Amino acid sequence: MNRPSRIEVHLATACMWAERSVCSRLSVGCVITTCDHRRVLSVGYNGPAKGLDHGRCNGLPGGCGCLHAEDNAIAMVDGTIPDKTAFLTHSPCITCAQRLIQAKVTTVWFVQQYRSAAGLDLLRAVGVLVDQYEPNVLSGRNSPISRGVLLHWMSRPTD
Repeated sequence: MNRPSRIEVHLATACMWAERSVCSRLSVGCVITTCDHRRVLSVGYNGPAKGLDHGRCNGLPGGCGCLHAEDNAIAMVDGTIPDKTAFLTHSPCITCAQRLIQAKVTTVWFVQQYRSAAGLDLLRAVGVLVDQYEPNVLSGRNSPISRGVLLHWMSRPTD
């Protein structure tokens, strides 16, 4: 049987949510689940706040005017649930890392490294488990669909 792991499914799903981004600089997706990865709690992608013009993004690194994918996912997640896992297309910036900590995220998986590792360093410093997706390492039995989506994202230019 050629079944993807739950980790691969959620990472591929984050990549698919990122396709909804209207940011002109970088498309990012986020999926937040319970710690056992069985229940999706929230999803998000980057772009202007609800109701604002999609053309609002100015494309400037660190100041494009878009909410981050983590912002949008955290805004919709139940804060009373402990020990959440976040699946991201890109490792978080330092501000999003702080928000993930506040949202009780204890594990972060990501596909691509963001331009700065400061967010990952902060997460690790407070004990959040952080891991980057590597093909064929998780289960050795990647499904063609999730593997294709993830490899596509791994080959995209990063910020």
